[in-house]
Amino acid sequence: LGINRGFLHAFDCAYMIQQYIPLLEKFSSASGSGPAALEIESLLQYREALFACTKRVSGSNRLTELKPHLDNNRKFRYAIDPATRYVNLPAASLPCSYSSHCGVR
Repeated sequence: LGINRGFLHAFDCAYMIQQYIPLLEKFSSASGSGPAALEIESLLQYREALFACTKRVSGSNRLTELKPHLDNNRKFRYAIDPATRYVNLPAASLPCSYSSHCGVR
């Protein structure tokens, strides 16, 4: 369980960095306030929601909380995008402008 959560957190961290870099550039050019600051706050709230998703994963419920990690060809399905891993992803927390696809559940 611990190593599984570690991999999930590593993927989540990589995703957050990937989403944060464009916001950081936008924030630095916007003199540190306004919409850019709100977008960064929204991203931090989404990170907290992802952390809660990972904390819910246990040995007894991993099949209901996580999507299958292998496809029909036995290839690894998980990627940096949290939508590839979590069944109950809190999509409402993340504005569509950050997500690669807005139809995430």
